[in-house]
Amino acid sequence: MNKVKFIIMPFVFLLLLALLYLMLHDRCKTLNFFKTTIDFGTAHLKTCFSIHNVKDNVKKRLINIPRLYKPTVKLYQKYYLKIEENLETNEILKQDDQNTLKVPFILGLVNKDNIIKNKKAYSDDDYEYNRWYRSHGGNWNTKYNSKNYINKKNINKLKLAWAYSSIDSKDLEKKWKSNIELNPVFINNKIILVTADWKIVALNAKNGDLIWELQSDFMPSRRGILAENDLKNNSENIFIPIGGVVYKINAKNGKLKKKFGNNGFIKAFTLVAPIIYKEKIIIIGRHELLIFNKDTGKFISKINIHPKDINHYGGIVWGGAALDKNKGIVYVSTGNPRPQLFGFSRPGDNKRSNSIVALDLNKEKVIWDFQETSHDLWDFDIPSPPIIHNLVIDEYVYEVVIAVTKVGNTIILERNTGEPIFDITYKKAPLAKNIGEITSAYQINLDKPEKFSKIEYSAKDISKLPKEKKSEIKKIMEESNYGWFEPPSIEKNLITFGLHGGASWPGAAIDPVNQDLFIPVNNIPWILRNYIHSTELNTSFPNEIKDQHKIYIKKCSSCHGEKRNGSLSIKGEKLIKHVPSLVGFYATSNKIGNFDSWEKIKNKHSKIDLNSEEFNKLQNLFKWWDNKIFENNETEITSTWYQFLTKDGLPASNPPWGYIAKLDLVSGKIIFKSPVGYMNINNNQEKIGTPNYGGVALNGAEILFFSGTEDSKAYAIDASNGFELWSYKMEAAGSAPPIIFNLDGKQYVSFISTGGTFHNFKKKGSTIYTFTISD
Repeated sequence: MNKVKFIIMPFVFLLLLALLYLMLHDRCKTLNFFKTTIDFGTAHLKTCFSIHNVKDNVKKRLINIPRLYKPTVKLYQKYYLKIEENLETNEILKQDDQNTLKVPFILGLVNKDNIIKNKKAYSDDDYEYNRWYRSHGGNWNTKYNSKNYINKKNINKLKLAWAYSSIDSKDLEKKWKSNIELNPVFINNKIILVTADWKIVALNAKNGDLIWELQSDFMPSRRGILAENDLKNNSENIFIPIGGVVYKINAKNGKLKKKFGNNGFIKAFTLVAPIIYKEKIIIIGRHELLIFNKDTGKFISKINIHPKDINHYGGIVWGGAALDKNKGIVYVSTGNPRPQLFGFSRPGDNKRSNSIVALDLNKEKVIWDFQETSHDLWDFDIPSPPIIHNLVIDEYVYEVVIAVTKVGNTIILERNTGEPIFDITYKKAPLAKNIGEITSAYQINLDKPEKFSKIEYSAKDISKLPKEKKSEIKKIMEESNYGWFEPPSIEKNLITFGLHGGASWPGAAIDPVNQDLFIPVNNIPWILRNYIHSTELNTSFPNEIKDQHKIYIKKCSSCHGEKRNGSLSIKGEKLIKHVPSLVGFYATSNKIGNFDSWEKIKNKHSKIDLNSEEFNKLQNLFKWWDNKIFENNETEITSTWYQFLTKDGLPASNPPWGYIAKLDLVSGKIIFKSPVGYMNINNNQEKIGTPNYGGVALNGAEILFFSGTEDSKAYAIDASNGFELWSYKMEAAGSAPPIIFNLDGKQYVSFISTGGTFHNFKKKGSTIYTFTISD
């Protein structure tokens, strides 16, 4: 027996090492990782083995081993996601009966006669408008500071007070890890932020001097952090998510609060800023609220966001959350269902995805939900933090929560009941084009508030472009689908706006006094497409097919691949190279591609080494091959998207490609759409309005601060008319909403400059710039 053990043990040891290799993140294998344990103790080691990281690491290792990867994916889908992604396993659903459905309509509260209207509503102006303890300005996400120390009379004296860079310029390429989309916080004369080399940094807010820093090997909080001025315990703290845990850090010295949870952290995954309510810390997880004691970290309870019988994966909370602490209600915006661009495995509306959901912390349950896009096929999740406001119309007060969306809607709901303030109108939506898909019969189409952007692409969107660019775009349009809520398909490309806004993750800023909303908007077109891919491992060809297969291998496979899956290379949402898939032409009733005409094939391949007889043989091969892989369940649907650009690398639509929209919340009217951002056009700097991914913040003097454009500038804009008042050139594009804070009778505004993730943002940085009025 001992001899057997002696023989077996080395194999067990090797197996354990192999499993460790599969599970362990690359960053957990470096010497630098051991250095970070000085700052975070062993907590980072637990992050290495978080479920999220383990899943990603295993996928990364196995994807190049088809014999292991394929059965692993099927088990994951069957027992975890409970979905099946193959065309042939789904019943073909008909939508004819949708023509008889009644058009939905929801009457807005302003149009109801018997609704009880408040004369006043709870407010916490001092906490929400003069402090910045939580990313986006507080629990209400207003991004508003009520003081007017910086104003239109002295804006020309706005000067750089200090700048702090975490990476020396000569080391930028080596040490820069990612752009930072986290809005900083301000507490007791300190700014707390995250840098592009993944440090958590505390700076003296007056002069920018470093107070403390912590180095992480994982990206610290992508979307938000929370500061706490704990007067009861005479302490100040930071709650910050990293990986699969949330740390509690002493904001004075950067040390972990070891009495919290497990030596300073609790196990909880979140993408947004936590919330404090009645001595509890509320962690907004992917699909639930997790409630802990804020001092000890002891788990108390959880509230599920989605129903137990949910028929889709996804719908996670990543856009943000707001709290009405007087009522104990949390409002979250949810993401889209998965798979993203095809949904025949998740029929129905996919409840509570693409929604605003209200959760009562005292009753520990969902009290209402409102869905914008049903059965989403376009990645139209609600991306930005909900905003709380007390809306005054005709002397009555409506307690509301507001969401701005990728579709261009401003959703305004009564925050106790979820009822809309203005009428919710719907419009008939196009039918699905993919076999097995059943789209929603109707989608929301608001008249009021006015839309600040649109999703439907048309010939009008290229009317101002030069003739040669129009000709280039029209050729692509002829082979594409486009229109309002036109669904993606495996037949053609879909051209649409809205994939990354309309409104995007930075969200809007509100003027609670004048009741105006300021929304950074992106206005660039995207191409979406579904594909059928082969998942076969090996195929044995019968003798009558082998010669035909040899033609394919010799003359086509070098581009389209041995399995005919083609290839797709996208960098920074820009298409670099695309060789289309040749799978599925003959095994579905959908019309895919142009493989039915020898003339069309020749036109697509100017230097093709193929004659018409060989083409006919390939057609015969594809018919046999498609039928074989479909019968053996060796196909899957994949999808992709990328920016629709012309040959010059610019968006294939009229500018502006980015602007700030001002919406009057009372009338529901758009007051202006002001382009922001300069671009070099024909050797001239033109204010063209570039895509933007930074954000806005507003002060009490109607000065709107903004960054995120391709020109790497920070801006001050007159909120009354959209005119540019001031600008400053930074090292890279702004990448997070600005923060406005008050200190010693002065007002300061800070901008995070780390660059963007998309192809058009070329420069990188890791600097915070802080400005005030010079004496």
